[in-house]
Amino acid sequence: MSKWLVGVLLLANVLFFSFMNWGSTLLDDAGTVGVQPEIRPSSMTLANPPTSNPVPSTPMPPASKLASELTPVTSEPLQCVEWGEFSGAMQSRAQALLAELHLGARLTQRVVEYDSGFWVFMPPLKNHAEVQRKIEQLKKRGVKEYFVVQEESEWANAISLGVFKSEDSARKLLADLRQKGVHSAKMGE
Repeated sequence: MSKWLVGVLLLANVLFFSFMNWGSTLLDDAGTVGVQPEIRPSSMTLANPPTSNPVPSTPMPPASKLASELTPVTSEPLQCVEWGEFSGAMQSRAQALLAELHLGARLTQRVVEYDSGFWVFMPPLKNHAEVQRKIEQLKKRGVKEYFVVQEESEWANAISLGVFKSEDSARKLLADLRQKGVHSAKMGE
């Protein structure tokens, strides 16, 4: 199971990296120009020059002089924010919310894998029909996040309900499942 989980996490990282680096080019219009050419007032002419009361024009200062006169204005101090640990549907929701912020290269994601943790699961079932029956029972009880272990091992046909780094979090899910009527769920290290 851990090889499969590592593979899924690696694939998620590659997809997230690709989207963060090249996603904006997929979403932008093909006809938009990224860099505007320099404006040269000396080469401009008015199509319809004013006929009466012309306004005296003053020459435009060079762009280098204008840039030196500008001072950056920041209304808020720059901040670095670290935002939680997510998995499953919550990870997708968090990524969607972050995408709305258009952070680009300022956004980094860190995948953390724990060597030890706690697993809430339903023991392996005999066949695929029993797994489907159990999944239907879970859905009726309001359990939306689960994963069926399909790799050939002693855990084949087990139903994973969550993996946690702390025992308290695993016990909390187990208690919540018991309240929903799921009594066959177990917790293991």
